[in-house]
Amino acid sequence: MSSIGRLWGGILREFSVDVAGHRVRVLVYIHNAGQENVIEVMCTGVTEVRVFDPNPAAWDYAEVTAASAREALDGSVVLDITMWTEDAGMAIRCAELSIDGQPLAF
Repeated sequence: MSSIGRLWGGILREFSVDVAGHRVRVLVYIHNAGQENVIEVMCTGVTEVRVFDPNPAAWDYAEVTAASAREALDGSVVLDITMWTEDAGMAIRCAELSIDGQPLAF
């Protein structure tokens, strides 16, 4: 499974933005065989952050239903995370993306 694929089925518990530093940190908790593991996604050189959900009702938790990353034509990296339905999620455009401290290669 790719590094980004490890996020699927996890619970997104932290989403923090360092506006001055142009960084976004996402923590996803994965339950596996009775253990809880944390996956840290770090986006640096962030130029765009979008969080969307047409339904304003609060959730009990935010499950990562799908996650993908791609290199855009301008050389930036776009991280897409879907939560529950295709209509809800987040997109982050950045210069570099790492998973647990390891840069994601394309």
